[in-house]
Amino acid sequence: MPKRVIGPSHYSVTGRVPSAKNGSGRDAESGLEQDFLLLLEFDRAVARYGVQPMTVHWQTDAGQKRQYTPDVLVIYHYAHLQMVPLHPPPIFEVKPVPVLKRDWENWRPKLNSSMNGASQYGSRLKIFTDHQNQNP
Repeated sequence: MPKRVIGPSHYSVTGRVPSAKNGSGRDAESGLEQDFLLLLEFDRAVARYGVQPMTVHWQTDAGQKRQYTPDVLVIYHYAHLQMVPLHPPPIFEVKPVPVLKRDWENWRPKLNSSMNGASQYGSRLKIFTDHQNQNP
């Protein structure tokens, strides 16, 4: 169940990606996220995936309370032979490189908090960008 609902947006392309792995479609809030979900859908190593899987709460250096919700949690099969989910699953943030470069000072504390939040669950945060040309 998503921790944050993705609705219509005036500044990005939102949509729903059909998913056979999850039994129903998954929402995405950008074209890059839609592409990422389609890659997951066709990756045989992926058992299933969820969007907006958790919310991490953190504080700025000035003590302001903030929260951040990473994009996608991916559950992989161990080996293609066993088809048993791999634990703990990685959490992905999907962002275009130009956005990360332009807004790095804003993204750095969010990503650090997500890394810490993921590690509390024994997981890890990965960043998927538009410059990658391989499967997640």
